[in-house]
Amino acid sequence: MRPSLERPDRRRRERLLERMVSDQPHSRTMVMPHRPIQVFDVNETLLDLDHLCPLFHDIFGDGSVMREWFGQLILYSQTLTISGLRSDFGALAVAVLRMTGEIRGVATSEAEGCALRQAIGSMPAHPDAAWAPWSRMG
Repeated sequence: MRPSLERPDRRRRERLLERMVSDQPHSRTMVMPHRPIQVFDVNETLLDLDHLCPLFHDIFGDGSVMREWFGQLILYSQTLTISGLRSDFGALAVAVLRMTGEIRGVATSEAEGCALRQAIGSMPAHPDAAWAPWSRMG
């Protein structure tokens, strides 16, 4: 038997992703619409992610872990989208938080997951994007 050439962290991430996807309600999208689709990425482009750093500092003792988490969140979100699977972005964000905690040896609680969902839903716009017409709708 040949030894695995993969790093243990990679195998752990793959197992965690399998669990995350199997825990989430999802469906395969089989039919593509006949009209063009425009996708707008508002996370980090319009919204200030640094708003989340205090929460990550409270959980991990280091607010910069937020950038690692966000990179993984975008990676898995894009992977699910390209695969035709649907997942609630907030649920995926919490699952990636749990994964980040497991990788770093930090237990995350359900309350911290709820706090993350709430913080994501209340991220402020960057100052140069705050003037946009949609920011005044309501």
